[in-house]
Amino acid sequence: DPAMQKQCVSVLHRLVDHWAKGEPDCDSAAVPNGATKADGATRIPGFDEYALSHVAPALLRALLHPYLDTKDASAMGLLEALAAAQQALYGALGARYTGYLLENALPAVGCPPDLANPYIQHVASGTPNQRPVAFRDFLRTFVERFHASSRQG
Repeated sequence: DPAMQKQCVSVLHRLVDHWAKGEPDCDSAAVPNGATKADGATRIPGFDEYALSHVAPALLRALLHPYLDTKDASAMGLLEALAAAQQALYGALGARYTGYLLENALPAVGCPPDLANPYIQHVASGTPNQRPVAFRDFLRTFVERFHASSRQG
């Protein structure tokens, strides 16, 4: 269900914003052990690695799921949430995230370089707090081209 997936992706996005990027907490009293606080923001030690090993692959799996119907209007909200979450990961991790995608995640799912390179460019093109509509629209085309290329290969 795209609406439920969108909610799950939104939760992951918020975790990245608060624990990897260190954006200000809503509840500054709840600071986990080992977390660092600066200017009302919390960064959780080790969350960067967790984001690369668990959050990033989950976002990619949701994006490339064979049942994601890019022609269904309800999928557009999910694509936008996926775009925003990936741009948040890029905002938090920078080149570590794009390097992980290019060297590990995209090749692991069989993404050809002619699709992977523009994908990386779009991940890195968003600005904080900007609705990632252009990236969402790119993702729609990316998913269609990815599935077409996997059927051919």
